[in-house]
Amino acid sequence: MATAKRILAAALLVLTAAACAGPATRSSEDFGRTAVTAPPTPSGASGAPAGAQLAMGLTRASVPVGFRAVPEAIDIVRPSGLAVDPAGGVVVIEAGNQLRRLGAGGGRDLITQGPAGANWTGVAAGGGAFFVTAAGAGGSGGRLLRVELDGRTAVLQDLPQVGLSAPTVGPDGMVYLATATVSDAGIVADNAPGRGGTPALRDIPCQNVQLQGRNFTEGRSQTGAFVPFGSPTQAGQVVEGQLPCNGAVLRTTENGGALQLVAWGFHRPHGLAFTPEGRLYLLDDGFRGDGVRAEPQGGNLIYAVAAGLWYGWPDMHGSRPAAPPLLAAQPNPPPRPLAELAPDLTATALDATQADLFGGSVQAYLAVAVPNYGFRILRCDLRTGRLVDFAEFPEATPPVALRFSPTGDALYVLEQGGTLWRIERDIPVG
Repeated sequence: MATAKRILAAALLVLTAAACAGPATRSSEDFGRTAVTAPPTPSGASGAPAGAQLAMGLTRASVPVGFRAVPEAIDIVRPSGLAVDPAGGVVVIEAGNQLRRLGAGGGRDLITQGPAGANWTGVAAGGGAFFVTAAGAGGSGGRLLRVELDGRTAVLQDLPQVGLSAPTVGPDGMVYLATATVSDAGIVADNAPGRGGTPALRDIPCQNVQLQGRNFTEGRSQTGAFVPFGSPTQAGQVVEGQLPCNGAVLRTTENGGALQLVAWGFHRPHGLAFTPEGRLYLLDDGFRGDGVRAEPQGGNLIYAVAAGLWYGWPDMHGSRPAAPPLLAAQPNPPPRPLAELAPDLTATALDATQADLFGGSVQAYLAVAVPNYGFRILRCDLRTGRLVDFAEFPEATPPVALRFSPTGDALYVLEQGGTLWRIERDIPVG
């Protein structure tokens, strides 16, 4: 554990649009005490039983002075999504295909259940309904579902892509989600996930792109960019853009309709979050190489997203170019990321709030898994990209999702092991 702490302290370097902002730091203001998380009583939103508190007695969380971390619920089975509705109700995805609302007495009331084998990956609340992303199997693509409060479910979008992010509802009332790429670096490998069920699997650009015509050899096959495995390309060849596409943020209305492009050129975007002013931020996974192409080794990036722009993939990772380039011309100069984490850290979730308690609209929070240690919650200054520690859970499993309550008085964090944490103001007793 000590080794992991030393690695983390050395590795949390932040890259801003202007210059390097230095390492993440911890001060008495940011990270002030260690408290056993058992004693506080769970809120009425969940009604978690007293037994939940006792069960977590051995787990410790470090939170800032004036805050406390409370186990809101435990033993959630294979959690994969978290949402907080406008009334403050907490909803989780459990066991891959169950949407449940945390109820009084620690119960989890079933809203709806998908078919056996369904893989629901994220949920958002808005417009009097829930929106759920469902991953496909065997390259069959994914879906965006609308679930009414009474459990009635409809398919809003069929998305023949892999790797859908959890959705979010924007201030414009539209539903936003992101699609991942099917390759690490723009070239589909023979063993790419999903290719067995979809031989024509490829990365689809969102706009027309002109290629350098570089092809990469694997076995007896040559493969170019944005084409299926075994398909060579020529210099100057144009691959037409279409929707849906890969490595993109897309949106649709709360009732479905045509998909709209927001931005593209990401690797595996996720953690979509809006500030109260309507600015969109996201996390993008670093790409570490697929054995075919020499890519820059990079960590997770935080981007402020501007509509209509290309953000660099597959020829850039943040501000660093990949070699050799695959595109004959860049669609636009790619925007620089707001911040970058070290490659050995995995940021899994992001959210923002306007509440003064958590720093107002100029702060975002992200959950970061630390190898062989647990996870941390970092605070990102959206003006500078500077990251600082906010809380740590050294004995916990990797984080799945992170959401603020609508009022901003609580931050919920769902971990893979089935515990839902609530971080809130510590009110002295007596």
